[in-house]
Amino acid sequence: MPRKVLLVDDELLIFKMAQLILEKADFVVDTCANGASAWNKIQENPPDLVISDLVMPELDGYGLLKKIRQDKRTASMPVLLLTANPVPFLKRCLRSSRTPIYIGVSYGADYYLPKPFTASRFLSSIWQVFESMGKPLPPTIFSKINEKDLSGP
Repeated sequence: MPRKVLLVDDELLIFKMAQLILEKADFVVDTCANGASAWNKIQENPPDLVISDLVMPELDGYGLLKKIRQDKRTASMPVLLLTANPVPFLKRCLRSSRTPIYIGVSYGADYYLPKPFTASRFLSSIWQVFESMGKPLPPTIFSKINEKDLSGP
């Protein structure tokens, strides 16, 4: 049975690339452009994995992660965080002397992946999240992706 992923990002290019990679790897993909919409979808139809950008309008990735971790129905839901703009949490790093990755994980993320990323790195991150949950993915997900198919003209 295919795994269901909720992809949350307001950056159209990254959003479309990530969606294409996930669909080619046989994931069922639902999408949102902000954390508030994502939280509503999570409550209605919980996914197997949430992949969320950090910097978004209405409710950012940290706010979404906090809601997920505080609700007993979703507290164990795996979350992979993406960001190309580390400024919001770099300020926290300066105050705490922690690295951005440490802060993302300390907020309860299962994995942190900086943008931009390759298709294989993206899938490897997802693989590691499911592996750590004891729900391994079939290795065939990697054979369905060709990096050349995802590059521009």
